[in-house]
Amino acid sequence: MQTRTAQLVTAATWEPITLRELKTQVQLAVDYTDHDVELQQLGSAAREQYERDTQQVCASSSWRVRFDDWPASYFE
Repeated sequence: MQTRTAQLVTAATWEPITLRELKTQVQLAVDYTDHDVELQQLGSAAREQYERDTQQVCASSSWRVRFDDWPASYFE
């Protein structure tokens, strides 16, 4: 059985949803700034959870993936 390990090299530097969009979703006024940091953290956490659940990437990041060996079908 082939095993692989994945290591995050460079994390995402931007989020696919803006703070303005988050505020609209939770029905906060755009000029209300008391919870901006928490909203951004929740947005990042939601993206990360989605990426784990779906194994899809929403924001650019770099990963290093190592395999114990190449799949046999690679050489056929």
